[in-house]
Amino acid sequence: MIYESLHDYFVKNYDKELDEKLIIPKSFIAGLLGSGLSNCFDVLAIRKQADSSVKFRDIIKEEWFKIFTRGLSSRLVYYSLHSTVLFSVIDWVGRVFNVNLHD
Repeated sequence: MIYESLHDYFVKNYDKELDEKLIIPKSFIAGLLGSGLSNCFDVLAIRKQADSSVKFRDIIKEEWFKIFTRGLSSRLVYYSLHSTVLFSVIDWVGRVFNVNLHD
């Protein structure tokens, strides 16, 4: 969804060639934002899976601000690189087979 929003913005406001040149930065930014926004939910889910007897309220009280930053750096690196490769390959396949995969 983030990647598609960035794609639509560049297609609407700039030319198509610039959009094709910005596939890697758009993918990287989409991975950063997506993983950054979902990190706290991943931390909650992993803590709940590790100890099913603990309640979400207790996890939030115990972790407080750390819930937003725990494991964030590794997730940011992994998901930003993952989305860069994924969206680059999807765009390349679309160009090879002359198919618009953004719709």
